[in-house]
Amino acid sequence: MAVSFFKSLYQIELGVSPWLPKGFAALSVSSCTGLERPIDREKIIQAVKSMGNLKAPGKDGYQPIFYKRCWDTVGDSLVNLVEECFREPELISQVNETLFVLIPKKEAPESFLQFRPIGLSNVAYKTLAKCLVNRIKPLMGNLVHPTQTSFVPGRHISDNIIIVQEVVHSMGLKKGRKGQMALKIDLTKAYDRLSWNFVKEVITEIGLPRKFIDAIMACITSPTMQVLWNGQNTEEFKPSRGLRQGCPLSPYLFTLCLEKLSHLIRESIDQGKWKPIRLNPGGPQLSHIFFADDLILFVEASADQAAVIMKCLDTFCQASGQLVSREKSVVFFAKNTNRTISSSTTSILGMPATQDLGRYLGVPVLHGRVTKDTYRYILDRINSKLSGWKAKNLTLGGRVTLAISVLCSLPIYAMQATLLPISICDEIDKRIRGFIWGSTTEARKIHLVHWEGICRKKEDGGLGLRKAHELNLAYLTKLNWRFLKNPEELWVQVLQSKYFKMREGNLRSKTSSRQSNL
Repeated sequence: MAVSFFKSLYQIELGVSPWLPKGFAALSVSSCTGLERPIDREKIIQAVKSMGNLKAPGKDGYQPIFYKRCWDTVGDSLVNLVEECFREPELISQVNETLFVLIPKKEAPESFLQFRPIGLSNVAYKTLAKCLVNRIKPLMGNLVHPTQTSFVPGRHISDNIIIVQEVVHSMGLKKGRKGQMALKIDLTKAYDRLSWNFVKEVITEIGLPRKFIDAIMACITSPTMQVLWNGQNTEEFKPSRGLRQGCPLSPYLFTLCLEKLSHLIRESIDQGKWKPIRLNPGGPQLSHIFFADDLILFVEASADQAAVIMKCLDTFCQASGQLVSREKSVVFFAKNTNRTISSSTTSILGMPATQDLGRYLGVPVLHGRVTKDTYRYILDRINSKLSGWKAKNLTLGGRVTLAISVLCSLPIYAMQATLLPISICDEIDKRIRGFIWGSTTEARKIHLVHWEGICRKKEDGGLGLRKAHELNLAYLTKLNWRFLKNPEELWVQVLQSKYFKMREGNLRSKTSSRQSNL
């Protein structure tokens, strides 16, 4: 069943590819020259060193640590292999064998759609792929629009979280006749369905050198695949579409391909068909924001706009091989949207309406007052970790190490874009304190050192732990620094237009009690 499902998933669907508008910035001559030059030894060594020592091995069974420890013995062979594969891309197929391990997306998966197939490739292949990625990465900022933040150096996932939160907050206060809507689009198996012809068209349009294009296409079209099921390799098969999750090239190629949807949207705006929203007069236009395959579209609420959206999505899906899951996609309407309009709009879109967008990029979208329950999921994650650890079997040093490396890091992601309630921060500290001193749900142990002392620097006699609330404030201070130093970024422009006004050449805060909960 597993083999049959993934054979079908990676099987190309024939069809006519529609024309898509061009929108990539032209590459400089020096950039093109640098892409096709031979890969030197130092870049290969750098690629090997960047891999985690104990990353899951590919079919040959060798982990990166083997190559690092035995470099004097195998280094020259690996360097020669990578150099030869770049010169003659047809040789890449010899090292491009992939095992798929299936990671469940939920606790009790009921179909293979609820598994994420992660490809395990040989270190030799990943070394070549990383060398290619290191050449593409510096170009991403010029090729990808600011509305896409994934895998672009200098852009952060928190940027999108802030923009979505401010949009939802403004929609909750919206007045007037014109309604607004935000669409959260779900793409079914986005990486696995991507057409190879579409990938080639995109990187050719960018203007990459022919030699570099041949190497990329050999990487994505030459693999043989096997599903790893209960520790056993199933029968081998060859795909005819899709990008492997786990291949270093995949996220960058997918980001570039998704940029074609952005080109479609911007062309529709230029033609006056797509009507983006503004959070306030004079603010930036917002039509869409992407983070890899997490798509949110912004548009005025009307049946006509729904038809424009579906035309853009259908055109892109037909060209790229993507498929919109309308059951999992949702539409969120502004407070002032007429019910008749919202009903006709959802009927055209074929997507359900919602009053709560749930989580976006792992963080709750705030629709009202922040309470302790809003971020209780952080405490639940900490509790799930603690329930699987036997504190009595660990030394004090072992418990401190786990607390710093695991427990203290769990809330960091949410802290980077929002101010957690103090009660949540206190509960986080309480659980970490209890674990360090060996407390359990049945018995509470004596805390031999005050929490203030534990949170001091190691140089000052502490253990180097940090209080959750202070850590949260530190991350928000970093965000504030980025706000001041990067006025050209989209999320900064959104906040400036909503909460600040220019007076005598300086930004002045607007006096308003209606502010978001970030």
